[in-house]
Amino acid sequence: MALPVNQHPMPSLITSTGYGNTGSSAGTNILEEFASIKSYKENEFTFAHETDGIADLESSFAEGHRLKTDLAVKRFLVLAHQLSSEKHYKYAFNGKFERLAIEYINSIVKCVWKGWWFRAFETERLSKKDTFRIKFAGTLFKYLLESLDFDLYEPDGWTPDYRPVTNEYYSNFLDKNDIHNFIDKTKLFTANLLQEAAAGNTYNYIMLDQAIPPIAVSKYIRYWTNPKVIIVDRDPRDLYVINKALWGSGYIPSNTAEQFIAWYGATRQTREAELGHSSGEMLFLPFESLVYTYDDSLKKIINFINLSPKDHIHKLQYFNPEISRKNTLIFPQYPDLAGDVKKIEKQLEKYCYPFPEKSYKDNAGISRCRLIQDINDKAEFVQYTGRLPSDMEKYTLVIIFRMTIFSVNLQRARKRRGVALLKSLMKMAASLPILPFDYALNLLFFLFQGAKRKR
Repeated sequence: MALPVNQHPMPSLITSTGYGNTGSSAGTNILEEFASIKSYKENEFTFAHETDGIADLESSFAEGHRLKTDLAVKRFLVLAHQLSSEKHYKYAFNGKFERLAIEYINSIVKCVWKGWWFRAFETERLSKKDTFRIKFAGTLFKYLLESLDFDLYEPDGWTPDYRPVTNEYYSNFLDKNDIHNFIDKTKLFTANLLQEAAAGNTYNYIMLDQAIPPIAVSKYIRYWTNPKVIIVDRDPRDLYVINKALWGSGYIPSNTAEQFIAWYGATRQTREAELGHSSGEMLFLPFESLVYTYDDSLKKIINFINLSPKDHIHKLQYFNPEISRKNTLIFPQYPDLAGDVKKIEKQLEKYCYPFPEKSYKDNAGISRCRLIQDINDKAEFVQYTGRLPSDMEKYTLVIIFRMTIFSVNLQRARKRRGVALLKSLMKMAASLPILPFDYALNLLFFLFQGAKRKR
């Protein structure tokens, strides 16, 4: 594969990845302490594996369906356009992400033409001018068609009609050469992105958060040149309890232990096989090992990436295991969930971390019971029924008031300082005159819902 036009040494990708709230940011924080790594940690860079990303392009080309390839290309271009407008993509790639994505598409499609099919414009928004021109063109077509002798026999009585045209794309994989070409051009695309991210400096690695997912790693590393992937996972007992009690993240099923066990096991089941077939691109580290065996884990990271210990110039400045220790062994603090924890220990035993006995004793005196899951359940009840739970009906007026513009700005003001606080206060003042209307509107809506319920 040829180097990008920029002749600085080509940096490689390094990414710390996880399954959602599993501690991958700890790996990211350790890596950014090294001088030879340029870190873009604030946001995720998932263009290779998210819906309509590079992997979906490859799948459509592998199938070679004449229409699916067109829509896959167009959706990728839409995704590239959307991502290019996001601040972290602009910053990381010098505003060139979309341009490089278009060049990439032009290099991998086999043919482009002006054509039509019934979903050809699915990714486009037609302006009023475009709509007028299409109607104008259709009228001209019908006018000229009248002078054409149409001799084809069609049993269903079909006659030509004008269809507006746009770019159509097609590509496929006929043999291994086509696949190799796709991978080579993809590597060139990602290499160009990393060169932009290096910004002319001689970094050995560019760190893009979540650039490769923890599932099907062997598939996604093919899109990069010499990548390094650190997979970080959290003890299932802690993950379940933390999400049920504190986070309430909807992408982690934690309503019941059974749901969580099925999800956790299914999302991790291929990890051991992938690690076994790895050629040195993957390193798995439990989040807890970064905390309880920090020095050993740090050595593993240094050896895995071939970093110089001298480059670790910001050691403990971004990740301090003593501080992160408080984010472990959460499950003993919620005795009401002990039954669920036992189920998890039994069915997900091989994923449970062997915590030091002393750490168990340190947390023995902590006991909590309030769960964000209970709050979620009440909110979901309102979403699906349109009314408050019976034990919350006395708070009807308070909650409706909190829906008003004034109250929203008041809540924001309480969390802000400086200029941000001043802006919130100004918005509160501006919304004060319409408070009665806003409040009355929400109250009427609530009463209307109640009236419908009684019928």
